[in-house]
Amino acid sequence: MTAITMIIAALGSGLVILAQPIWGLIIYITLLAWYPSYLKVSLSGIDFSVGRIIILAVFLRILMHSELLSRFRLNTADKLIIVYFAAQTVAGMFTESEFNAFIVNRGGAAFDMALPYFAFRIVVCSAQDYRKLFKGILFTLGPLAMIGLYQSFTGVNPFGFMQKFASTGRLPDYTPLPRHGFYRANLTFGVSIMSGLFFAMLGTAAIGLIPAKDSPARRWWLIGLICMAAGVFSSISSGSWLVGMVAVMFVFFYPYRKYWRGALFAIVMLLLSVEIYSNRNFYDVLGSFTLNPRSAWYRAQLIEVALFKGGMEDHWLAGYGHEDPGWSKQIDNRDHTDMVNHYLMVLSRYGLLGLIPFMALLYFVLKYLYLAFQMARNFAGKFMVWGLTGAILGTMATFFSCSLFSQPSTAFYVLLALGASMPTIVARSEFARRRAFFEEHKRMLAMTQDTGASKVPAQQTV
Repeated sequence: MTAITMIIAALGSGLVILAQPIWGLIIYITLLAWYPSYLKVSLSGIDFSVGRIIILAVFLRILMHSELLSRFRLNTADKLIIVYFAAQTVAGMFTESEFNAFIVNRGGAAFDMALPYFAFRIVVCSAQDYRKLFKGILFTLGPLAMIGLYQSFTGVNPFGFMQKFASTGRLPDYTPLPRHGFYRANLTFGVSIMSGLFFAMLGTAAIGLIPAKDSPARRWWLIGLICMAAGVFSSISSGSWLVGMVAVMFVFFYPYRKYWRGALFAIVMLLLSVEIYSNRNFYDVLGSFTLNPRSAWYRAQLIEVALFKGGMEDHWLAGYGHEDPGWSKQIDNRDHTDMVNHYLMVLSRYGLLGLIPFMALLYFVLKYLYLAFQMARNFAGKFMVWGLTGAILGTMATFFSCSLFSQPSTAFYVLLALGASMPTIVARSEFARRRAFFEEHKRMLAMTQDTGASKVPAQQTV
């Protein structure tokens, strides 16, 4: 499969270089989803997947388009991405016994997270680009999502045979995983929950772009979103469903947004009432309503052990590195700690050195989204921002039940990049809208003057 991986990467890179930058990003996302990231080729000690190779082609295309770089300006979120990766390196100096291997590992992570983040930050800078991006995503990923639905009903994964060629640690041969009368689809993602998360994150962000009026375009958007929803469902995973539910609930709350304080107060009081009535932590109670209550119980215990039962004792500053923190011994005595909480994964690996800039990054992206929402002057602009905010909040909520890796990790940093760019996107959209208004006003005024002049009778000569 190494030769096939190189051929696909070469063809994809060629298309990216020949296409406009925004289409290069669409090609990148398409191949990221359709070709397994566990199939890699080793170059200079770093394992390169198709996505890691194509992102280099994307940056080469950006360099060829000098206007994009000249108008790009670093903001606080961009700087925090750099600080976050630098903090990981500093933490690793204290915790990693094989520091060189750790640096190579972080180099690979930069290809999956930091480089895609900056590529989307630089290229997507207008509402037209933003809409074109998600049109391409729905068009190219919709068929893959429907294949996931097919796998969910039949247990047949057309990509399953590729798992035995995995480059980093042989994956087990594909075996159908039944749950509640369906099969858990994993497609090219290796793990079912990662498949569902990928469709959930990108699909819910596209909700904010649905045209308000009934039209063929609106119907095509709805078809694309239904396909993405099928991809989310096919994972049969509470984590990916949670992203969708939170995002959709957030979208439906849009007409009632001025009551957000009351809604937040009601949620807090509800959770407090659950704690008092049940005499248990509210997340323990809510876990009993998930698809797998036993798994939800483990997630709740993971939080308690890490934060309240000495799990981070003597490791708060720099974490444990990539070593197992041993928390499972206090939970169910399994042979490893299944780190199904993204916040705790960051804390466990890099300590507060990593967690603080990561949380600051999330805060500033949400701050930029709030600023963009205030800047937007029409429904389309505000709803576009609202939809992306719902996708990011839904992902942040599901971080309590899973940790990201592979393609969904890249998708999340793409969403963060779009959130950090949203004030620029909205500002340029508003400028273009006002310019179009004034141009139309000038045209109408000129037509009125011409009409008035034609009605004035010509002066008679004496």
